[in-house]
Amino acid sequence: GFLHPPPPASLSSGLLRHPFGPCRFLLPEAMRAGRRSRPAVRPAPGARAGSARCLRLLSCAVAALGILPKAARADRSTLAASVSPGALAQVTLSTDGKFEALSHEHFKDIQRISEKLSHELELQAQELAVAQHRAETREADQAQRAVLLEGRSTLSSASAQAQKVAAGSGMLPFMMFGMGRDLMKVCAVCICCVVLFKMMGQLGIGGKRCNCRRCKCCARGLLEIGWDEFEAFDVLVTVHTVGDIAKDGLLGGKEFKVKIAFGWSKWETNATKDCKWEQTKGMEVPQGAPECVIQLISCGKIKDSRLAELVLETKRDFLDKDDEFWGQKQKFKMEEKGKVIGILYMTWRKKDSDGGGSGGRAGMIPISGVDEDSALAVDLMVAMQELESTPGFVKPEGKWEGDMKIGLLGKVLCGDLREVNEKNSKEKGKVYVRVLQCNVAELAGNDMEEQMQKQMAKAKKKGLSAPPRKWYWVWYPDKKAANGKTTWHFPDGYVPMISVMRVSRSPQRNDQFIVAYYAEDGKKCNLVYRRESGKGLEVWVDGLDLCYSECRKQVKDKKSKDESEENALGRMKQLHAQWVQRSGHPRTDEQWTAWFEWFKANNYDEELIKKLFTEISQQSSGSSQSQPQRPQQQPQQQPQQQSQQQRYPQQQPQQQRAGQQQQQYPQQQQQQYQQYQQYQHYQQHQQYQQQQQARQ
Repeated sequence: GFLHPPPPASLSSGLLRHPFGPCRFLLPEAMRAGRRSRPAVRPAPGARAGSARCLRLLSCAVAALGILPKAARADRSTLAASVSPGALAQVTLSTDGKFEALSHEHFKDIQRISEKLSHELELQAQELAVAQHRAETREADQAQRAVLLEGRSTLSSASAQAQKVAAGSGMLPFMMFGMGRDLMKVCAVCICCVVLFKMMGQLGIGGKRCNCRRCKCCARGLLEIGWDEFEAFDVLVTVHTVGDIAKDGLLGGKEFKVKIAFGWSKWETNATKDCKWEQTKGMEVPQGAPECVIQLISCGKIKDSRLAELVLETKRDFLDKDDEFWGQKQKFKMEEKGKVIGILYMTWRKKDSDGGGSGGRAGMIPISGVDEDSALAVDLMVAMQELESTPGFVKPEGKWEGDMKIGLLGKVLCGDLREVNEKNSKEKGKVYVRVLQCNVAELAGNDMEEQMQKQMAKAKKKGLSAPPRKWYWVWYPDKKAANGKTTWHFPDGYVPMISVMRVSRSPQRNDQFIVAYYAEDGKKCNLVYRRESGKGLEVWVDGLDLCYSECRKQVKDKKSKDESEENALGRMKQLHAQWVQRSGHPRTDEQWTAWFEWFKANNYDEELIKKLFTEISQQSSGSSQSQPQRPQQQPQQQPQQQSQQQRYPQQQPQQQRAGQQQQQYPQQQQQQYQQYQQYQHYQQHQQYQQQQQARQ
């Protein structure tokens, strides 16, 4: 196709049918097909001029080969055959319209080209052989695969028949060894399911986190369409005891616990052997929890087992009940497969939003530091209700502090306990404990009078009118001795509350606690108790902890207050001395008024000013001799009293009582009382002025 003049007619049919011209008739059919599939490579523009000579030589070689006989042309080894140069020299080809003979150089070029073409033919023949080998190998693999598939189907049918035969002949256990792979697959699936279930539990699926009712719109919608029967509410549940149950097992005493569940809201008690819990817990009854499931569980060494289960409907068995259900101890039969396992005693209390309600709390807890959902809070509310029902008791406003707080805790911290020997952990017996506020002489028994005289003497030395009273942890043999009119002076033992060091639970048992205290000689001692029915362990532990902490706080506050008052009185005495040097000792009402205002301007409390006034009066009365009452003083006081009665008509009954008290004073204290009465008149005058200013 690159030759300009047309080729001879004898060679046109075999030379110009391919872009490579005369090479076509030398290639076999398979090689021609392979060359057709290859993309044509176009030469670069600069290489066309250089390849013109090669194309001419190629066409001359083809023309020279055209004179060979047919047998030589038909053979594939034609290019390798020897041809004489003389014969090739006689061949001519019309290239530019002229005939020219082939020279010896042209013959070498043709020979070189023929060698390259033969080498290429050999390479292509090798590639063809490799392709044929791959095709044969692929066919063999497909045949083997078909044979294997047929063998597997035959084997599966045979194994199915063998399993049927083994199941019928009782040889299935021996066939299990051949199912190891299937068992491994089943185990892997089970493990994946367990892991997925655990992950779902950690994500809270089915619990409170994924509850759609936490959205107020969804909860309101479910109530309106009637899907839910009630809104969420809170309850206080107390688990007391379980009776009529077999406590002993093959390996000794069993441990039991109770589990309560309202949907995702769950709670379980501690494990105990005596089937007594006395535990209280606040629980939320969520919206959409139609049932309450109560389970009695036996604790085992490896796994816990359920002994009995009771299912209560929330709407019918709780909300539709009257006031007789709430706040009262109830019996519940615990059954399993129609057989009664035991009787469970529980108390349910409803927590209302306004603090009241049937069986609920009558108000807020009066003391601080108590959890509203604890058993101690319930007992405190019961004790406060008893106090409010007492005639003449007035409930103080706000939180109770000091003796009021300790007194309320003392009403709760009384009851039966089992005393335990600290060394061998054996029970000594049952005792009745109380928290009392009294003088230590009142607990001396037969020596009470002698000890009381000693305490009175100590109080007089300290300037006190009566012996001090403190709080004590006291125990008696029984309740009758503890509450008797005279027998309470004869306790089995007592410990001052301020000497209690700590109250802790015993790590060995769930029903035991320890009271650590300092003895009189400074040694550390322990009292070990086990709770009895009626009060839970947390009531004793939490209540005692609050009680002795408040007693210690009282002592510390009093000590710090006394120190600050002593320092303040010392400074006030110095100011009084300055006043006396400057203005003299106050005698009249005007002088005492100015004296009082001067101390008040220096930021001193009225109580401290009163104490200083009493000390000054005692000093002045002690320095002066006791004299009979002068008759001329009475007329001087009468006009002053009349003017005061005109000023303060509402204070006349108080002054009459003061006059009656004046007759009871001894003569040596008349002057002191007169000065104190003048100070009272001054206070009344100040109050009257404040009232007048407030009215204006």
